[in-house]
Amino acid sequence: MMIPTEPPEPPAESSAVPPPTPEQVGELLASPEIAKAVESDDFKRFLDHLPIAIVISWSVNNQQGIVYANLAFENLTGRPIAEIEGKPWSVLDS
Repeated sequence: MMIPTEPPEPPAESSAVPPPTPEQVGELLASPEIAKAVESDDFKRFLDHLPIAIVISWSVNNQQGIVYANLAFENLTGRPIAEIEGKPWSVLDS
């Protein structure tokens, strides 16, 4: 076994992926696929591991109702998720 005498070379710079544009994010959030994904418990578990607060609502009979908020939202606001589920966006005004 040979022991290296010099430190390893740093990895070559990889091509960084630019962050998405607001238009790209809007297109993603408006897609029917995201609506289907949000209904999945696996996807909700994924969202619970993101370090940003996420709140999702559906429109039913022209009324918006919060159907999901991730753990980062709860940690940021200190409000239990169960307290806002099913309620309109106005519960977040305070």
